[in-house]
Amino acid sequence: MQDHFSGRPALTWLFLYRLILLALLVLMVSLQVTAPWFSGGAQPLAVRITLGIQGGLILLGGLAILLDWPGRQQQVQIAVFLDILVYTVLMHLSGGVSSGLGVLPAIAVVAGAILMEGRLSLLFASLATLGIMAQQIYAHRTGAADIGGYTQAGLLGLTYFAVALLAHVLTKRLRESERLAARRKVDLADLSKLNEYIIQRMSVGVLVIDGERRLRLANSAARELLQVPHARAGDALFELVPALQDWFERALAEASACPEALHQQTPIQQAPNRQASDRQASEQQVPIPPEPTAKEPVVTVGDAVIRPTLHLISERRRDGALITLRDNRELLRQARDMKLAALGHLTASIAHNIRNPLSSVAHAGQLLGEAATLNDEDRHLLDILQRNTRRIDDIVSSVLQLSRRREPDMQTLDLEPWLAELRDEYSETNQAAGERLRVEIDGGPHRVRADPHHLSQILRNLCDNAFKHGARDGQLPRVVLHVARDPRSDRVVLSVTDSGPGIAQAHLEHLFEPFFTTSGSGTGLGLYTARELAESNGLQLEYTEQAGPGGCFRLTFGPQSTVMGGETTA
Repeated sequence: MQDHFSGRPALTWLFLYRLILLALLVLMVSLQVTAPWFSGGAQPLAVRITLGIQGGLILLGGLAILLDWPGRQQQVQIAVFLDILVYTVLMHLSGGVSSGLGVLPAIAVVAGAILMEGRLSLLFASLATLGIMAQQIYAHRTGAADIGGYTQAGLLGLTYFAVALLAHVLTKRLRESERLAARRKVDLADLSKLNEYIIQRMSVGVLVIDGERRLRLANSAARELLQVPHARAGDALFELVPALQDWFERALAEASACPEALHQQTPIQQAPNRQASDRQASEQQVPIPPEPTAKEPVVTVGDAVIRPTLHLISERRRDGALITLRDNRELLRQARDMKLAALGHLTASIAHNIRNPLSSVAHAGQLLGEAATLNDEDRHLLDILQRNTRRIDDIVSSVLQLSRRREPDMQTLDLEPWLAELRDEYSETNQAAGERLRVEIDGGPHRVRADPHHLSQILRNLCDNAFKHGARDGQLPRVVLHVARDPRSDRVVLSVTDSGPGIAQAHLEHLFEPFFTTSGSGTGLGLYTARELAESNGLQLEYTEQAGPGGCFRLTFGPQSTVMGGETTA
């Protein structure tokens, strides 16, 4: 790898330094015919000729830089060698070491030590020392200098080595600092990319604006919530989303009146881990988070209800602000899910305590039914007692089964033969199904990964619900299990469709809540259990409205549950 200090910019600076130094020397010797720094043995004309030769050499060096020949390191070496030679000759022609021009080779040595690495800096110092000692010996033998000049020449030689070592050490540290800065620059760039990656994929919307209320950063969640997919840095925020302006002015006024509010953070509620909560149903209680109150500000943008929070970057408004955006409906859903989880734990505990006395009541009812002295009215009352006891026992069993649900045993299933077998088994146990339960497969084969027992229970619950509520206009319900692949996401979708009247709009919001039922004989746990089992297997269960009559529940297999060519797709 070529050294940074021997690159073209460094050569250009070397050329300019040599040219400026030459200009200063020419100016010095041109001020008067007999310069005060020339000693008696000086040769002014020869000095001027030497400076002219140096000027020509410098210009040739500039041409070599333009032609990029020879190599750049060789150009530095040649320039330093020539400078040492020329300045040594110039010092001799100016009167020797007593002229004071012995510092010029030191400048050349420093330049060489800076631009070249390793032992070359000591080589330059050695050449300069040999040059000045040779000049002193020659001057002494010709009688132009006395013997006392050797001391001054020796001190100059030591000076050359000292400045060479010092320049070499300083240059080495400078190179290390530059390499460290380059590494830090790369690390900062990588960290910046990582931060941007994380921010862009946050579920919470993040906006950063400057003092002029212009966007500096907007992540994907923020653009989606504000419905401005093409927002860019530099856009005026309130021109893009005018609905935010009133809230921002109020929040800014409140922050100015109460600076400590700047440090208050609004926690982002996290949805509970359903599997972990189920495993710990009997060991710990789950805290119920407070739902967002009506006092907290909300902003409506299109059909989205957003709950923004302002964080000033500093006390000076010109420094800008950070705005976090959260979907108010998502916050309410998270709070509702946590409440349902806590309610499920409480219900499981109650069901466990109810079962023992309930068993005693059922056993007593059985013994009472064996009595021969019961009349018809007593037997009718006993039948009501036994029927409701069985219903309570079914509810208790469902709750306990839900709270003690085992981990899914994931297996690869081919839906076409698996659904055919499930249809036959369901028809055997449910006489109302018969030929009115059909399986339809589009394309195929459709292989998925799921727990077969969980998937069977999900579909049984959905079929029970469809046959129970799917009658319309006196006609018996018909149910279709339809399998297809979603062309947009390439995921397998299993739909359970009935021919009934569908689900009323007023009931959709509570459809998957526990104990919600529109039937007097239902437990209200069928759909709730189906959704819980679906989520534990990585599936998504939802109700979709159809253009025509009937209801439709869609079970979508996630990317890790869809099998392509015998392997799961990632």
